Amino acid sequence: MRLDEPVLYDFLENEVIGVCHDIVENLTNNKYFFVYSQACYAGAFDNRSINLTGNPPIIPYDCIAEYFSVKSDHGAFAVIMNARYGFGPMDYTTDGPSQRYHREYWDAVFGEGKSQISKANQDSKEDNLYRINEYAMRWCYYELNLFGDPTIDFLQHINNTPPFTPMISGKTNGEAGKEYEYIFSTVDPDENDIYYYISWGDGSNSGWLGPYPYNEEIKEHHSWSRQGTYMIKAKAKDIYGAESSWKTLIVSMPKNKPFIFNFSLLGWLFERFPNAFPILRHMLGV
Repeated sequence: MRLDEPVLYDFLENEVIGVCHDIVENLTNNKYFFVYSQACYAGAFDNRSINLTGNPPIIPYDCIAEYFSVKSDHGAFAVIMNARYGFGPMDYTTDGPSQRYHREYWDAVFGEGKSQISKANQDSKEDNLYRINEYAMRWCYYELNLFGDPTIDFLQHINNTPPFTPMISGKTNGEAGKEYEYIFSTVDPDENDIYYYISWGDGSNSGWLGPYPYNEEIKEHHSWSRQGTYMIKAKAKDIYGAESSWKTLIVSMPKNKPFIFNFSLLGWLFERFPNAFPILRHMLGV
């Protein structure tokens, strides 16, 4: 089955010579599937088709993505397809723009626990933002569209409970510029792997750390460059995205070092200069 343009088009004669969606209309499956395609024009929802000689012509057929997802009683429950060209690599490897988005999509599902089809699609784009100005990456970013219910989840999460609110332990008073260790711990009641997110109160954060086993504590180190009072915040989430509430810990930097009088030296000064320091003598009662 072709998954490229919505029709077969004769560029020279400028006419439709066949359609691709007829095969979809003949499907009889009752177990719906998911399609992620890198092909050209498969998701051209504006009824355009490939034309190498000029502007894409408007054709009287919807794209194959629509036939897969909404115009047939069978086929797919959702598809992700290109509204225009898909782009392979210039060096004929498997590291072209379309492949990068495709890989990050399944990494989101299987590696980051983002099993909802729309969240995985968005994550694939966010994870490629750092290379958005590379060859055809911006093009693919905007033309790659989801057809189907965005709330569909690849996994059935039955009574999934978020992790408990994390505990934070560590010093609450210290000195600016000095690094301190803090321990973060929680448990996931469903025994799902967990991630931790830590905000240090000074504008910096850890991002999502993990995944870790469902009951594993982690140790992180941090220092505050300026004096002040800061709020450490931490939360946890399981691999299916269920998040806990925030836990906070107030820390003060720096801790004031106590001033210790040297009374031996002070006594010697009083004896050596009996009429000096009247105010200090009065305060100390000597």
